Amino acid sequence: WRRVMQEVRQESMTRRGSTVNKALSSKNPSKRRSSPQMPLMERGELLGELAAVWASVTRPEELHRSLYKKSSQQVLQAVVKTFYLRRSGRSKHVEAATVHLCRSVLENCHASAKVALFSVLCDVQPAMALGERMPRPRREVGRDADFSFDPRRLNDLPHDAVFAMATYLRELKSLRRSRRFLAAVGSGGSGGGQAPVAAQPPPGGGYDEEDTGDAPLPLQLVLAAAHNILMSRSRATARFFELALFAFADFPTSEGGLSPAATSPGSPRS
Repeated sequence: WRRVMQEVRQESMTRRGSTVNKALSSKNPSKRRSSPQMPLMERGELLGELAAVWASVTRPEELHRSLYKKSSQQVLQAVVKTFYLRRSGRSKHVEAATVHLCRSVLENCHASAKVALFSVLCDVQPAMALGERMPRPRREVGRDADFSFDPRRLNDLPHDAVFAMATYLRELKSLRRSRRFLAAVGSGGSGGGQAPVAAQPPPGGGYDEEDTGDAPLPLQLVLAAAHNILMSRSRATARFFELALFAFADFPTSEGGLSPAATSPGSPRS
């Protein structure tokens, strides 16, 4: 992974026209790339690619036991490499595809909270490198409860956090398409309006707006999906999840819409 990230940084410097990198290339012409760089993925395409990576996560018991000794970042890195190995079928294409993904993640991490979270969980960049562009809580909940949002905690997740998150994402998508929450999802979480037609998987293995969009979800759906997956892990996990959900959620206004912060670009959704 170090070699991958080193190549990502070198390509980023080349794309930005770094004079230092040009000087190194002139001294070592043999290290120049013979093939042009692949164009970076746009935001929608990248979100679809990340959704495919998360969807490829298998159950923990199906993976090699050596992963249980890895950190959560190393587990997700192994997931990424396995994903591209299965897609291409050839090991020599894995590193190039991984470099392309990481370059696109670095380029778009400030425009989407989903991409920013993936960049930290996969150790593409540290959480503190995002600075002020990290998602901020909508309201303060630390006055009445012992709660603090520290992005550095993402570096200390247990090794099975990747599997828990992948299962949680699948459950969110499944419940969103169920009849139980169709009306709430169609009205933006307010519970009114006409129930939309259930979303069907697009033909040809593509991705729909659930993968590439950032639509808000009703709190009932989010809590239902987390009940058996996240909140059952421990009391501390359940309490932190509930407090974090309350801190970041957008509540409907008296006019029936979401709060103004919910419509701002790059804002996290419930």
